[in-house]
Amino acid sequence: MTSKLKEAREKAGYTVEEIAETLKIRRQYIVNLEDENFQDIPGQVYVEGYTKIYYEFLNLEPPQENKITIQKPRLIGDEEAVINKKYIIIPAILILIGIIGVYSVFKAPEEKVTEEEFIQNTINANGNNEEAIN
Repeated sequence: MTSKLKEAREKAGYTVEEIAETLKIRRQYIVNLEDENFQDIPGQVYVEGYTKIYYEFLNLEPPQENKITIQKPRLIGDEEAVINKKYIIIPAILILIGIIGVYSVFKAPEEKVTEEEFIQNTINANGNNEEAIN
């Protein structure tokens, strides 16, 4: 059984490629619309928009009933998704704390020299050099 869109397209003498180029819709989406395979078109808005554009192009009356439906994607806030995130986030935090702890234990302490000590060391070094020269 051929669809209403496919029959109208063939009757008007267009190929799928010509329709796709003219309407700027992927060829595969045109085929999906003709076969009423809406699951392969990414989103309800696209299905409705492409259908409207295609029907108008072929001078057909768009279907009044809302029979064009696709399955809705899984919600981001699903309980299952939240539980799975916990199993990733908690170990990641523990590993990060462990790395910071190991770094702080093995980090060599830096010697801090005050300005006065630096001046005194410089004077002593210069004094030793003068004695070595004489």
